Amino acid sequence: MRNHVEHIDTNAVQWQQTGAGVYTKTINANQDSGARTVLVKLVPEEGFDPPSKIHYHTLSEELLILDGLLTFDHKTWLDGISYIYHPPSMIHGFKSATPETTTLLARGTGELDFNFPDPSEVDIDSPVDGSTPTRDLLYLNNINDKVWSPIYGDDGQQVGEMFSLGTDSQTGEGACFERYFLGWTRAAISDGFAVYDEVYVLDGEISSGSNDVWAKGHYWYRAPETPQPTLQSQSGALVFRCFG
Repeated sequence: MRNHVEHIDTNAVQWQQTGAGVYTKTINANQDSGARTVLVKLVPEEGFDPPSKIHYHTLSEELLILDGLLTFDHKTWLDGISYIYHPPSMIHGFKSATPETTTLLARGTGELDFNFPDPSEVDIDSPVDGSTPTRDLLYLNNINDKVWSPIYGDDGQQVGEMFSLGTDSQTGEGACFERYFLGWTRAAISDGFAVYDEVYVLDGEISSGSNDVWAKGHYWYRAPETPQPTLQSQSGALVFRCFG
């Protein structure tokens, strides 16, 4: 579980250089659980070089591409807004490339390790141990040409739409994009949700009952059963939402 964050404007957080051509903004990290949400900027002109060998991570890898361009196989190219989910132990990355400055949001339950198996003994896009993932591998780009599911208000009218990015069959954790139409509102929820609610605003604006305005780059994380404020969007908004 991550730490409670009522609201943070990540645009105001300074980048910290953590490697050659690598900059990070840690926006939520729990030292006890290891769970973290981090903004990462990769700059090839300053020496960033992605792994060129197939590899896997013991933990899952979840990436939201905000801008730039990257690939793991030179077939599927991902730019903003795109999404990647690698289940634990999933083999990938034999032709990784980041040809231009790329910014992404990375989520995980801890620091990623890098393991490099013998290419002749493993299959790309399969778990190294032959297990069946409890959440599917996903590379997603061009989100606007996908079929979204409607979101309805209390009066039965459509107030937005949602695109699922998958849910873990064991833990119930998952992610989605949600697009709120002009005039969208949600009443306060005094008992909160039964699951945690983590949101990063990608476009537009959301305001609360206390007149706080959350625009592109704003973030919050609320634990299960944390009270949720009244929300509305006069201009519409697009958000990346995680739950579990």
